[in-house]
Amino acid sequence: MGTINYSTYVVGYEFLIIKWASLAGGDDGQPYKIAKYADVSIHVKGTFNGRTLTIQGDNDVVGTPTWATLNNPQGDALTFATEAIKQLLENVGMIRPIVNAGEGASLDVYMKITY
Repeated sequence: MGTINYSTYVVGYEFLIIKWASLAGGDDGQPYKIAKYADVSIHVKGTFNGRTLTIQGDNDVVGTPTWATLNNPQGDALTFATEAIKQLLENVGMIRPIVNAGEGASLDVYMKITY
């Protein structure tokens, strides 16, 4: 259980990829300040082994975050139990992935942000 740092990849002038690599059960991702971007999709892939990855957000970027589960445009929680790509509904101040506790997961999260 730990906090996994993200990597940033600029793809031309079109978009940005934020990647959290190899999240295991109980891990969370280093929060990414995202407020200036409105078009965001998230792709999760890897070995789930019964784990669920949740995308959380918060607007308290200057205090202590109180993380809440974010949603897709259909109003469904942004949770992943299998590989999928989902769109983000909310425009929050910061965002992070988190995996529920347990053994055997190794998940990569790719967040695409369009400028």
